[in-house]
Amino acid sequence: MPSGEPKPKLRVLLLTGDTGTRDVVSVGLRQFPIFAVEWRPDVSGLTSGGPGAHDLVVVDGALSERSGGLDIVRELREAGVKAEVILLIPERAAKQVSKEKSAYDVFAVLPLPVEASHFFKTIARVKDRIALK
Repeated sequence: MPSGEPKPKLRVLLLTGDTGTRDVVSVGLRQFPIFAVEWRPDVSGLTSGGPGAHDLVVVDGALSERSGGLDIVRELREAGVKAEVILLIPERAAKQVSKEKSAYDVFAVLPLPVEASHFFKTIARVKDRIALK
């Protein structure tokens, strides 16, 4: 890429109905100018952009009444979405979901409320992983 061209943005889909979580995650992602963040308060039309619409999907497990968000990730995978996934879930459910995350190719499971330092470390790691694709 010639040095005068802007770097391509990594497209992030943030799925959360909680405005506090939305604000923390959005502000955190905006610290990295490479991310372009799209927010949705629910999962309606989740796969309408097609399998390659996003590079990263951040899922608030509270949107799922059953599985801490794994059913949302399963829906993404069944639709052919290959994006990296970070799952945000209540701390009490983190241990159980962490056991199942590899079955759905979840990059990371982070407890809610989101802790800034842990979130930034995870974002730096996922950014590097996306760059290697």
